[in-house]
Amino acid sequence: MGATYYYVNHDKLQYFDCGLAHQNSKFSGLGTGLGARALAILLSDRGTWQGDRISVIDDFSSAFLDIFRGYLDIQVEALLMLFDVDGLEWIESGLEDSPDRFALACEIATYLKRRDVMHMLERKFGSGKWQERYSQLLKTDRSRQPQEFSAASSRQLVTLLKPTAR
Repeated sequence: MGATYYYVNHDKLQYFDCGLAHQNSKFSGLGTGLGARALAILLSDRGTWQGDRISVIDDFSSAFLDIFRGYLDIQVEALLMLFDVDGLEWIESGLEDSPDRFALACEIATYLKRRDVMHMLERKFGSGKWQERYSQLLKTDRSRQPQEFSAASSRQLVTLLKPTAR
């Protein structure tokens, strides 16, 4: 199977899977995809990780257990940051072809009540139809477990972007 890699902020005690949104989280996925895009934003002058101590750690590392237990997994916040910075086009373009993208959009709409995502799903599938389709997907794919979205909906989501000057 191989190791799963994580981007880690040791100053803010945060981490997220480099394979954000069910993309490649193996060594070959480092620096690519949505995880790398989120990391670039976080390290930019707009992000809250600028100047912090950052590393990449795999789940076989001796330090990973301490990170897993003591740091906050900000995967959901990183995805929301991508919506805020890049818009919804990146997820909307894959809704029909990718069950992972469709499930991700449904989880954000269902658990986080993100109105822009709800409207996108209704526009794409019809009012109320996306919920039916998502329900069917959950019945046929038992591996889907949206715990991170359920957990995120019950905690205070951290903001990963610096406030913009007006």
